[in-house]
Amino acid sequence: MVLAGILQRAPGYMDAEYYYTTAQGVADGRGFWQPFAWNYLDEPEGLPQPSHTYWMPLVSLLAAGGLMMGGGWWAARLPLWLVAACVPPLAAWMAVKLGGTSKEMLLAGVFALLPGFYLAYMPTTDAFGLYMVLGALAAFVGCGEGRPRIRLLAYGLLAGLLHLTRADGILWLGGGLLLAAWRGQLWKGGLRETALLALLCVAGYLLPMGAWYGRNWQEWGSLFPPGNSRTLWLTQYEDTFLYPAGLLTAERWLAQGWAAHLGAIWRALTANLQTLLAVQGQVVLLPFAALGLWRGRRNPLVRFSLLMLALTFVLMTVMFPFAGTNGSYFHSGAAFQALLWAAAAVGIHPAALWYAQRRKLDTEKRIERFAIVLAVVVLVLMSSGLYLNRVAGDGGQQAGWNDGLENYAAIEAELARQGAKPGDSVMVNNPPGYFLASGRTSVVIPYGSEAMAREAAQQYQVKYLILEAANSAHLGELYTQPADRPGFDYLITIGAVQIYEFKD
Repeated sequence: MVLAGILQRAPGYMDAEYYYTTAQGVADGRGFWQPFAWNYLDEPEGLPQPSHTYWMPLVSLLAAGGLMMGGGWWAARLPLWLVAACVPPLAAWMAVKLGGTSKEMLLAGVFALLPGFYLAYMPTTDAFGLYMVLGALAAFVGCGEGRPRIRLLAYGLLAGLLHLTRADGILWLGGGLLLAAWRGQLWKGGLRETALLALLCVAGYLLPMGAWYGRNWQEWGSLFPPGNSRTLWLTQYEDTFLYPAGLLTAERWLAQGWAAHLGAIWRALTANLQTLLAVQGQVVLLPFAALGLWRGRRNPLVRFSLLMLALTFVLMTVMFPFAGTNGSYFHSGAAFQALLWAAAAVGIHPAALWYAQRRKLDTEKRIERFAIVLAVVVLVLMSSGLYLNRVAGDGGQQAGWNDGLENYAAIEAELARQGAKPGDSVMVNNPPGYFLASGRTSVVIPYGSEAMAREAAQQYQVKYLILEAANSAHLGELYTQPADRPGFDYLITIGAVQIYEFKD
């Protein structure tokens, strides 16, 4: 983890930048507030505004703990690295629970050290390693033998931490209620025991989540931030940045027609299946993982984990297809990664044995060794190649890991030369990233017309528009034909960025 994080001098992308900037606020004593708006879903009246209305706070809290020890960017990641370091031992432990030998236990740990697509994202300030650990622990605790009441209480605590990490973590509370029904033998009339186990699960869940619900109630008079339900009515991913967010209604969603909605679900299904194959299964491991899971199909740990995986997949395919297509399933699927690595390690031997028997060979051990070496070599090449491509960039559409903040710092320097004052706000694609690079308050460019951009700028008292190549299609002429327009004074072009000043 440390080696993978050496080349990352910055969080790298908006999610990680958000967690890091809000962690700085918590560490500095400003609490859960943010001086930027990266969407308008909760319709903030102005800036600063309450933070973590979309993303949950646990990553920021851990990073803030590191910052309080001093050391800046490196210290912020240290608690997350310590958590992520638990992933290989958990994968090895899961291999034992699936009936694996000591060799397969070691192999599962090796697979976890070569996580493919996840390698570039686990060392930064994001939830991947944390979600892997919490998901594995929740499955272990909930499905273990003996002391069901203590187990359901502990499971509830882990479900609460999962929810405090990601909004879809609330699914794990539902999983706890299913565990309560199973352990309480509800189908055999164990209603009283089921109810007690369910109450213990909820009590454990509220240990971490109760304070967060209290914060939400204090801020908005509700358990959940305003605007969360609006994500149900997206008609495309860009609607996440629609202004005003009150346009996101059930009526607008229904007006799109069922053909459009089914098309979105189909695209999410194909994208999430690709993630299951290439990210979670790492292509080469998926057949072995499938065989390992099949052999352990009667194991409660496998059954429960696959149920939760299926629920997560359906949630990110049917309920939130646009979020699922744009990375949410990539994030939430990390909770099951330790199990898949363990199952792959356990599945290699029976696969080799089956092949040898089918071919009438007596060399299954050599076939097994060959499969192990091949899998490890492929994972080494895959993990290192994907990591270097993501961190160094490809010289084209894929920018380097540290380029975003460096580019924003250059833009900020030019704005200062143009006379921008410290209190002047900007409108930009990535407000958390721009704030991190400059310390300047910012709001996101709304997905809408020039009139919508002007209206948002007026409400949030924004002075400058920073227009990049990846901009709202409705602002295309402002980018391709830079010139003064009603409400926009063209200032300067910096590289591939157009700078405007809003005018009344």
